[in-house]
Amino acid sequence: MQIAIPEVNETLSKLMAVECEFDGRAQTISKWVMEHRNKITENHNLLTARAPENDIKILNIFLRDLLVRAIKGEMGLRVYEESQSLNGESPRK
Repeated sequence: MQIAIPEVNETLSKLMAVECEFDGRAQTISKWVMEHRNKITENHNLLTARAPENDIKILNIFLRDLLVRAIKGEMGLRVYEESQSLNGESPRK
């Protein structure tokens, strides 16, 4: 199935300016996208910088994400934030 979006660049620029709220945080879609890009970069850096402490961080991320997917929703978010606080990380950046 193909979907045609007229004036795709204009549509995307309008979407990026829309403000959305999640878990009490409101920001534009553009800022949410940048936050996710930064997280991808951070995770890539963990993979490329080979060190035992990075392997532990990667394992923690993997297990945490599996747990959050298994629990789903608000409870999953609370488990995610708790796992970050246990690892000495800030739940929100």
